[in-house]
Amino acid sequence: MAALTKTEAQLLEWTLLDDTGGTEHIETGEVDASTAIETILHIEVCSADANASTAATSVEVIVYIQSGSANDEWHVLTRLDAAAASTAAGTIAEVTGGSSNIVTYAGTSIDAGDGMFIYESGTIANSEIIWPAEGASPADLMDPPVRNHAASTPYFELNAQFNVTLPQTVSQAKVLFNNRDADATYAVRVRVTKVTAIS
Repeated sequence: MAALTKTEAQLLEWTLLDDTGGTEHIETGEVDASTAIETILHIEVCSADANASTAATSVEVIVYIQSGSANDEWHVLTRLDAAAASTAAGTIAEVTGGSSNIVTYAGTSIDAGDGMFIYESGTIANSEIIWPAEGASPADLMDPPVRNHAASTPYFELNAQFNVTLPQTVSQAKVLFNNRDADATYAVRVRVTKVTAIS
């Protein structure tokens, strides 16, 4: 059976996309896909406050590509719309990274299997998505959280996860987030996985 050599990297760590605060557009750096056998962009959009979207607007995600290293023109590969923000929000009890298999929370009920965005406003990079396997609190988790989170840490909803596989003809790619929402603030992140060799 063939063995795959894989790499994973953060293209954009959790970053606030705040239309009300003036950061309504975020552009990532470029991904070099020129030597990879396969490149996948893992794109996440989460609410970062309890404000509902105005007139059901949402975050637009645009993936741009270049076909050659000497080609300065970018082309749109795809445009994606995240789900509109809602007022779903609350706080969690303390959880311990790597060992807490249950989350106790107070606030909007999370449906079983839906992502819960734990928002660390002090250091946003420490935020993460956890996955309750049941809706009512206390809820079993599919996996323990990676990090520790103190009591009263806020949670919001996961609006969207997109996995975009780049065509093998692509040389570079980048992602643009456009917050068309006049009220809600979001947190966005992009990870990259590559298959670089098959042996």
